[in-house]
Amino acid sequence: MPWLQELGWRVVSATLGIPLILLLGWWDGWALLGFLALLYWLGLREMALLLKISPAWSWLASLFFLWAALGGKPDYELAILPVAILLVLLLVLLFPRFSPREASATFLASTYLSFLLYPYFIRSLPHGWTWFLLLLFTTWACDTAAYFAGRLWGKRRLVPTLSPGKTVEGAVAGLVASVLVALSFTYFLSLTWWRLGLLGGGVGIVAQLGDLVLSAVKRAGDKKDAGNIIPGHGGILDRFDSLLLTAPLVYYFICCGLRG
Repeated sequence: MPWLQELGWRVVSATLGIPLILLLGWWDGWALLGFLALLYWLGLREMALLLKISPAWSWLASLFFLWAALGGKPDYELAILPVAILLVLLLVLLFPRFSPREASATFLASTYLSFLLYPYFIRSLPHGWTWFLLLLFTTWACDTAAYFAGRLWGKRRLVPTLSPGKTVEGAVAGLVASVLVALSFTYFLSLTWWRLGLLGGGVGIVAQLGDLVLSAVKRAGDKKDAGNIIPGHGGILDRFDSLLLTAPLVYYFICCGLRG
């Protein structure tokens, strides 16, 4: 069966990729930021192909987000305004070769995909290694449980117009898995079980939302996958679409949700 062949490639990719990500997270610093920057740039190329825009301007805009990230926290005020000014200037100077649609799509791509840098911000926080692991394990648990439950027991389509393969049963399984994994971190973080359970539930919801966001972009670009760089998964965005929203959620939970 085709899905079993796909599963085999997924296992191979995970066997190679997961240890690398964990090792880079353990090292932290430039190694992790450099890896996330690479994912950011590769993702921008895939997004540009889906949105039918030039990747060059997205890569240029990304430099502002990377420069702002060097401080170890999401200083978006240092990036959003310069990127907006850059795109407005390009619109004025290069019109009609650079259209309002391309300017809007470039702003969306460079800003949204910059969320891939948030694992670096999480790692820079106190107890960052533990939070980094929680982010990865809860996100991966949600994706894995949703995939297998959907394949084995899925009957009711979740959002058929966006992603016919995703099911309600898979979504519920993903949500439960992320909650259970988050609860296991009560042994490593001095937090009440209900706070970690709430975080796990949030991760389970936004992980699947991130998947559906990419599905909408792929449908608009009339593509099944964002790319083909990762066997069994597709492109960078196909593999890391969930992390685009789970990483900011975990970061702001740590920074804001733990106060008081």
